[in-house]
Amino acid sequence: MSLETWIGLARNGLCVVADTLPDEYDQFGYFENGMSTLNALIAPLQFAAAVFNARAALKLPAALQARKDALALKEACEKARSTVAIDAHSRRVKQTTYGICYAFLSCTLAPAFLVLCMNSCKVATERQVQWALLAMQIGLAVALWAMREEYKDEHTKAENCADVASGERDKSLRAQACCDAGLIDKKSLEACVFDETEMGAIKTRCGALLKRAGELVDERDKTNRKLLQRAVQGRRNVTFAMVIWVLNFIAFWGYAVFPLTYFGPFTTIEEKAWYEWAGNLAGDAAWTVEPALVILSAFGAFKSSKAKSD
Repeated sequence: MSLETWIGLARNGLCVVADTLPDEYDQFGYFENGMSTLNALIAPLQFAAAVFNARAALKLPAALQARKDALALKEACEKARSTVAIDAHSRRVKQTTYGICYAFLSCTLAPAFLVLCMNSCKVATERQVQWALLAMQIGLAVALWAMREEYKDEHTKAENCADVASGERDKSLRAQACCDAGLIDKKSLEACVFDETEMGAIKTRCGALLKRAGELVDERDKTNRKLLQRAVQGRRNVTFAMVIWVLNFIAFWGYAVFPLTYFGPFTTIEEKAWYEWAGNLAGDAAWTVEPALVILSAFGAFKSSKAKSD
């Protein structure tokens, strides 16, 4: 749980207050340039979000290089003629692709939040705000795809662990499950297969991994308990992650009202202001609930009583 999460909760919570505050409260007064007192509180939080995302955006070159390096391993994995190596390579390519997507999201959010901060301070034009929101929508669309794919991968890992615990004999699947359940020291299939200090021995390491996984699976009681725990935890993680995804999906379509009514195809829609208010409220509310859930989860609010007792 990071400072960014707390700031996100405060920022969007204040935005919801600003969206729903009755007109008679006049947003607790205005400054000479037209900025409300609430916007004066929101602006620094928007600037902080711009800084956080600018820092994360700097990871884009490293993310691109990581994917390039992952793709370069394809030939070595194919030469190893090991399903484990091919699976590990596929996982690494996917993870590096997701890393690019999230870094790209930060590249769009950083300038967007900066412009929104300027808008709160009444120094941004409507055109600047609309372009900033359009950029944010593009980044969110890419991130939503990456999140969905990542959650599908996590679900597959959980099911693999459950299958191996129930007697699945596929050697590659057993190796994956043992890594995912933390039964292998390096705790990930990629780390077991791709030893950066000895890249030329992939086949040897795959053989050792298969042997170790086979030994672990033979230790039925202890291994099955660990695999089933990983399966249950994985399913719980996926359920929570999908809730987060749905909230971001709501935010995406809520904020999409602005570019849709500014750039088209709904530029001439009647009651445009009402749709923009409703969309903005939906986005602000969704992005308020999301960090609140993350914070509650960090404090163990969603753990089952059995998990707590363990």
